[in-house]
Amino acid sequence: MSVVGPRPHAVAHNEMYRRLIKGYMIRHKVKPGITGWAQVNGLRGETNTLDRMENRIAYDLAYLRHWSLQLDLWIVLKTLWSYSVTAMRTERKTRCRPDRGHSGFARKQ
Repeated sequence: MSVVGPRPHAVAHNEMYRRLIKGYMIRHKVKPGITGWAQVNGLRGETNTLDRMENRIAYDLAYLRHWSLQLDLWIVLKTLWSYSVTAMRTERKTRCRPDRGHSGFARKQ
């Protein structure tokens, strides 16, 4: 597995989508990655429709066509940025709940 590359899919998905999406199996010519171009562009999570999977594969194939070290570094930076922003939002939501004081601990009644 690589740091950057097309995210792997379940074997059952591979069997189904290779018949439905042109170029689907091309993405298997490189190592799968922990993060990828599709993921940093919002195409992560469940792909419950054919349209969503087609979009994800289009991003994966674009990544393969335009691969460069700079693109990999950009994807890693976007991944880290996205992770840190999400972590800050989650922390802020749990820390600033109305039933809790500024410290985040429940107030004594």
